[in-house]
Amino acid sequence: MQGWRGLAILAALLPGPAGVANAEREAVLKQVDLPHTYYWRELYIPQLTTGPSSAVFTPDGKALIYSMGGSLWRQTIGFDEAVELTHPIGAYDYQPDVSPDGRSVVFSRYNGAGLELWRLDLGTGGEQRLTSGDAVNVEPRLSPDGKRIAWVSTQGTGHFNLFIADIGPDGLRNARPLLGERQSKISRYYYSTYDHALNPSWTPDGKRILYVTNNEVAWGTGDIWSVAADHPSDRRKILSEETSWSARPEMSPDSKQVLFASYHGRQWRQLWLTTPDGVAPLPLTFGDFDLSSARWSPDGERVAYVSNEGGNTSLAVREFIGGATTKIVAKTRHYKSTQARLTLDIRDEQGRSVPARVAVLGSDRRAAAPTSSWMHADDGFDRALQASETHYFHCPSLCTLEAPAGDTAIWVQHGFRYLPWRQTVKLAAGENRAVPVKLHLNDLPSSFGRWRSADLHVHMNYGGAYRNTPEHLAKQTQAEDLDAIYNVIVNKEERVPDIGYFRGTPDPAGSAETLIMHSQEFHTSYWGHLGLLHLSDHMLTPDFSAYQHTALASPYPFNGVVADLAHAQGALVGYVHPFDWAIDPPKEESLSNELPADVINGKVDYIEIVGFADHKSTAEIWYRLLNLGFRLPAGAGTDAMANYASLRGPVGMNRVFLDTGGELSPRRFARPSRKAAPLQATDRCSALKSKANIRAIPLVERPLASCVSELRFARRLPSTTSSLSRTEGS
Repeated sequence: MQGWRGLAILAALLPGPAGVANAEREAVLKQVDLPHTYYWRELYIPQLTTGPSSAVFTPDGKALIYSMGGSLWRQTIGFDEAVELTHPIGAYDYQPDVSPDGRSVVFSRYNGAGLELWRLDLGTGGEQRLTSGDAVNVEPRLSPDGKRIAWVSTQGTGHFNLFIADIGPDGLRNARPLLGERQSKISRYYYSTYDHALNPSWTPDGKRILYVTNNEVAWGTGDIWSVAADHPSDRRKILSEETSWSARPEMSPDSKQVLFASYHGRQWRQLWLTTPDGVAPLPLTFGDFDLSSARWSPDGERVAYVSNEGGNTSLAVREFIGGATTKIVAKTRHYKSTQARLTLDIRDEQGRSVPARVAVLGSDRRAAAPTSSWMHADDGFDRALQASETHYFHCPSLCTLEAPAGDTAIWVQHGFRYLPWRQTVKLAAGENRAVPVKLHLNDLPSSFGRWRSADLHVHMNYGGAYRNTPEHLAKQTQAEDLDAIYNVIVNKEERVPDIGYFRGTPDPAGSAETLIMHSQEFHTSYWGHLGLLHLSDHMLTPDFSAYQHTALASPYPFNGVVADLAHAQGALVGYVHPFDWAIDPPKEESLSNELPADVINGKVDYIEIVGFADHKSTAEIWYRLLNLGFRLPAGAGTDAMANYASLRGPVGMNRVFLDTGGELSPRRFARPSRKAAPLQATDRCSALKSKANIRAIPLVERPLASCVSELRFARRLPSTTSSLSRTEGS
């Protein structure tokens, strides 16, 4: 395509300490045997954030104990001083629950291998490990009498199951699964066939446990149920609800109401109320941001919760009647060990201040960041090189953080045009240390042309820990030295988080050097996901088709129809994250990807060669199409959820480079040629059907049917969507 002349693609894996990609890189929490790891890891597993991530009232209701920055803290409500209770070496603490007598706290600790349950004695500071085996053990909840504990564990199965045990001075006794394994008969795309049991909490009388499960639920993490702790066959569904991993139902101290988090037909997650009998729920809170991890005060008059209203996570206590809110801000922090202050001043080769991605690993073998920064974690690491995944943040150029005294490793990177900068400094206790960072240019010579870089596949908001905005997305883009970013708006099950940001022109949060475009990803895992770039007037709705067990289960509209609607708005249409393994058409009996038919009929403007898929398998298909005479430009997109604390890489990790003469505008980024390719459609069909070319056919099970000029489908086809095209990604 003439407008994409001189196109190049590039992908960079987020490096660990060695700075190079390694063949032994494996997923974080690889022991969990569930699909779509990027969803459950972010939406369910506790992640390192500089702000609070979970909290609980002390029994007297005067203070909160909460997780922040990988430590547990105690703070009196109405005061701005916080005291650090735990600070493990090379590990991070989350999800505290206080014993009814106020003497101890149980919590979950992550050390890079797994998450184990621990107990902290608040009087002595002593710590006791409660579980072992490097499974994932999360969400510990003590019974009202303090004699039993419920939690979620992957022990023995790799699936999230509800466990229960007796707890005493010596630790846990009689630990066992409460519900056991169950497989649903209904087909599911984003979830395992094995049902999960999440978000346990005890009823005030200690007889039952509330939890969330997806028994015969196709979409969402499931409904709210209760089970008798001593008679696990006694199970009752309280409320049908399409939750997203974090409903966390909590019964009020008077047992009259159930508090839970839900997006319930909205774009953001707020707090809702139902009853133990499951009456129609009503909202307790409102807003275009997420609230989560809500806990009742012991007297039932207040609710503590975590919010991302300000972008980063924050903590607040709200009066149940009246709604008066007290923000819990740790302006003064009393650490368990002496800290030092580290200030980074990042500049380019000309001495100009530049933003960058920064990773800091302290002498405690824990990641450190400024208190206001968004902490992000990589989704994998090489266990031979490091004990845990890399955590990083974006520094605006000048940033200050606190870290323990001792050797502190610093890594700074500003896109691909600059060499990574690394240095280890020794911090002294109480020191204020300024470290200048000078980045060295590693750009191509000017004779190569004036190229612009773009990430064609980013989701600004997608249900993650943070609340992103175009202004903050611009800062992320600039820190990664990326010129253009495409926020492809898409549904996360029934909600579409960024739909209010759609516009057919560049977002004003951009600048002369940063182009932000709000586009669309069309979701159909039956035909293959589409990127729709540069829609000029409106988003296409519905945003999906072939959603089994819903009112939109029909495979219509198929991708050819969607492409025509997008082209009518002057958009570019591309297939995104297409294939995860090498495709052999005769063996792919259930494959339904529509790519070859749409390419033949001139409906595809690009294919995402480098993205959240197997780039070798995808490139093989691309080369087959090129060999048949189809001039199909290659694109690249990270498929990064830019508001996640744990993601597959920063924005711009996968990017496409375009020779635009240096111009950065939608006009130069969207000028595809609609001219016919050298080989006519009828000739291509002959080539596809010939034995000599059959091995070069990409994904076509019935070549003749794929070559008709117009594919005709009834609006209501048989429900065959259990045979989904095998592609992940959002």
